[in-house]
Amino acid sequence: LHQRLTDEFAMRVEIAVDTDAEAEALARFLAHLPTLRERLSALPLCLVNPRLRPDQVVRRANGGLYAFGWGEWSLEPAGAGLGNLLAGEGEPEALLERARERREAMRAPALSLANLELARACGLLERAVQRGSMKAALLTAVRLVEQLEGRVVAQGAGVEEELADKDEESEAAMGG
Repeated sequence: LHQRLTDEFAMRVEIAVDTDAEAEALARFLAHLPTLRERLSALPLCLVNPRLRPDQVVRRANGGLYAFGWGEWSLEPAGAGLGNLLAGEGEPEALLERARERREAMRAPALSLANLELARACGLLERAVQRGSMKAALLTAVRLVEQLEGRVVAQGAGVEEELADKDEESEAAMGG
C-alpha cells in the first residue's frame, strides 16, 4: 500500500475539489503523504481478502478454520483490510492484543492502534479512488490529515460537512 499511495495516485482526487477549503485539505494531505508512506511501510504485512464473508469460513474437525474464496487476496500492512472492524468500542484493543499473542511480527513497535487506523483509512482511500468515488476519497484524506495532526474535528464540521453533502448528491445523481 505504501508503494501504491504515490503523489500521482493521490492527485487523482483533485478532480473532486470544488472549493478553496477542499483544495487546502488536499494540499495538506499531499504534504503528509511521505509520513503516511513511512508509517505504512513499518507495519507488518497481513493477508487481506476483501470478499471474505462469514459464510465462506468453516470450522475444521481439529478446531481450525478453513476459508473459501481466496481469488482477491493481497498482502497489505496490518490494518489496511479491517474496513469498519475498528469501529467497535473496546474491540480494537482486544483485536490487537490477540494478534500480538498469536504472531511475533504483530509485536512490532510500529503496530499501534493509531497506525492500524491510518492503514485502515489508507486502504479505504485507495478503494474509493479505484472505484471512482473521489468525494469519498477526499473526505477520507481529510480524516487522515486530522489523525496525523492529532486533532479531531466534530463530524459534519467545515469541509467534512461540505464533502458529505456533495457525496450524497453524487450518489443520488448516480441512482445509488
